[in-house]
Amino acid sequence: MTVFSKTIRTAVIGFIGLSSCQLFHSSLSHGKTNITESYSLYFSGSESDVTRVTSQSFLLVGGGDDRDDAMQWFVDRSGKGDIVVLRGSGDSGYNDWLIEKGANSVTSIVLKSRDASHDPDILNRVRKSEALFFAGGDQSNYLQYIKGTSLAQEINAASQRGIPIGGTSAGLAILGQFIFPATHGTITSQQVLKNPYDSALLLERDFLNFPVLKGIITDSHFVSRDRMGRLLGFMARILHDDWTDKVRGIGLDDQVALAIDQNAKATVFADDGKAYMLQATAKPEICREQLALTFRNVEIYGMSGGSTFDLKSWSGTGGAHYNIEVQSGVLISSQQLIY
Repeated sequence: MTVFSKTIRTAVIGFIGLSSCQLFHSSLSHGKTNITESYSLYFSGSESDVTRVTSQSFLLVGGGDDRDDAMQWFVDRSGKGDIVVLRGSGDSGYNDWLIEKGANSVTSIVLKSRDASHDPDILNRVRKSEALFFAGGDQSNYLQYIKGTSLAQEINAASQRGIPIGGTSAGLAILGQFIFPATHGTITSQQVLKNPYDSALLLERDFLNFPVLKGIITDSHFVSRDRMGRLLGFMARILHDDWTDKVRGIGLDDQVALAIDQNAKATVFADDGKAYMLQATAKPEICREQLALTFRNVEIYGMSGGSTFDLKSWSGTGGAHYNIEVQSGVLISSQQLIY
């Protein structure tokens, strides 16, 4: 558990007889908005800054409708403090929902340019936040607007001081050390398996610095969009291009969340979907332009709701272990089924 200090703003109330209910509501702001050329800001909740006990953690969400239980876990880990939602598109969709879950305040910031990532007000809000969450949308916007900026530095510092950080869909895609930025649009498993050097398959690395997610690339909407093949292709490229000698992947289904605590112990929140933990330590046999991928001996651990996983030992309980390989662009599973 980590306590970090914040500046406490005080207000002098010059009216005698103001009720506690009136006093509470006087500090609330509903729908406060600031629209500029470089960002749109939507604020809800209490304008009184707070100091709360937070727990360093990560919430990885596979997209689709957000889960009440997982987001409540996230808000609780923030000490129900001030939450900043960063977006590359959209508006204030999370604000009222997170306030209902007990957050002191929620600021949704929709980035429109790199200028926003140097704006003093935005940097200050992130610096004082008790939690950060990246919404879905288009992950290329996040890299375009944040990479190498003052905001990236503040996000890394926020994690180091021990607050929860989360993301869903596009927001999930940017949390690992390795990233598919979708700069040229999305790519399918079929495309990747047929040609792992397809022009749309560009990868990035070291956008943000979260040690617990080092060596990892993530993917969302896993089964619904049949993304096992493309995640394997991402991992093959990372190994073939000598970015690392061991790569791990996390694939999450819609409405599945992986909640990682300060000890790198994760719990799966899921109803029907699963979380897939992949690991590969050997380079692909064939990974060249215009040739179908051959990539063997990838270990997979599939987990349903309630399963747990230790990211340090890369082992879990309550799930099922199997192997998968790619032979000339075709997926072959030791358990017959790919998922």
